[in-house]
Amino acid sequence: DLRIEAYRRLAAVTTPDEVEAIRTEWQDRYGPVPEPGEGLLSVASLRAECSRLGIREIVVNDGGGFGGPALMARLSPVVLKESQKIRLKRLVPKAVHKPDDTLVLPLARKSDPGGDLVTALRELVPRSDDQ
Repeated sequence: DLRIEAYRRLAAVTTPDEVEAIRTEWQDRYGPVPEPGEGLLSVASLRAECSRLGIREIVVNDGGGFGGPALMARLSPVVLKESQKIRLKRLVPKAVHKPDDTLVLPLARKSDPGGDLVTALRELVPRSDDQ
């Protein structure tokens, strides 16, 4: 019952602070969060960032093909101000922001795509820059 309730609470988060509160609770209650739990928290963090920015779709594809160097993430809609477009080019030079407000970001193959996307979105649109 406790596990189901924890999953239910995690599925309902809409802010990064709620995700961190659950992480802290899990650590206090159970000790270090195991890798599968970290994966769930990573997905919840990504969902919270998408909620904050109004992103409704994320697709991650094999950008390099047959084990090439990168995965490609396509996020939409991602509405960026001019200053944020400049920041994007500085932060991720190979990123593309398309006229239809689709953002395409390269991701390292041997990484946590969800965590990498959360980091990129937080750097690109810090909370103080919310639209």
